[in-house]
Amino acid sequence: MLSVCVVFSTILKRIMFDRLISFVSKYDLLTEEHFRFRDGKCTELASQTFIEHIQEGLDGQSHMMKRYFNLTTAMMC
Repeated sequence: MLSVCVVFSTILKRIMFDRLISFVSKYDLLTEEHFRFRDGKCTELASQTFIEHIQEGLDGQSHMMKRYFNLTTAMMC
């Protein structure tokens, strides 16, 4: 019985994920700079974009600052 529940929960999770991504894509809720959970976007592309932004800032001799927040540990209670 437990193995059947695991199978159904996995299927339900995938269906909900697909519907959520479809909704977000339909209403254009994510920016182009958002790399997580998107088809064709990966960590390497995010790193490459980040490095390009740094190079553009250094070439233009402008002052730059970026902040990154890791909220994964903040959600653990």
